[in-house]
Amino acid sequence: VTQTGLDVVSQNIANAGSVGYVARVNSNVEQVANGDVKGARTAQVQRLLDKLVQRQLWTENAGAAYTSARANTLSAVDSLYGAPGSSTALDTLYSNFTSSLQLLKSEPSNYAARSQVIEAANQLAWRLNDLSSGIQDLRSQAETAIDSGVANVNALLDQLKKVNAGLANATGD
Repeated sequence: VTQTGLDVVSQNIANAGSVGYVARVNSNVEQVANGDVKGARTAQVQRLLDKLVQRQLWTENAGAAYTSARANTLSAVDSLYGAPGSSTALDTLYSNFTSSLQLLKSEPSNYAARSQVIEAANQLAWRLNDLSSGIQDLRSQAETAIDSGVANVNALLDQLKKVNAGLANATGD
C-alpha cells in the first residue's frame, strides 16, 4: 500500500507541469478476517478529473477547430475572388462588362463597342468559370477532410471496441 502511494505521489509530482496530465490518488481497503483488521491493500488508483472542466475543454477545442477550419476556407475563398478593384476581381470584370454594355447602348452601330462587349463578356465568363472551379476544389477538399476524419474516428472506435473486449475478458486485478 505504501509503495503504491509513493508511486502515485511521485507520478503526480513528476507530471505536475505536463499538459493533459491528471493527478491521481489511491484508495485503500482494509483486509478483515474474523472481525479483525489484518492489513490493507490498494483497491484502485483514480484520476482526479473534473468532468465539467473536461467537457468545457472538449467544447473549446471543438470550437477552435471549427473556427480555424472556417477561417482557412474563407481565406481561400477570399483569395479566389481577389482583392476588390484588382484587374481580375469579379467586381472589376462585372463593372467592365456593364460599362461596355452602356457604351454599346449609346452607340449600337460602333464595331469597337460590340467587340468590347464580347471581350468583357468573355473575361467575365472565364472568371466565373474559374471561380466555380476553385469553389468546387475547396468543396472537394472539405469533403475529403471530412471523409478522412470519419475514417479516423471509425478506426479509433474499432480500437476502443477491441480494448473494451480485452478488458472484459481479462482476469486478475
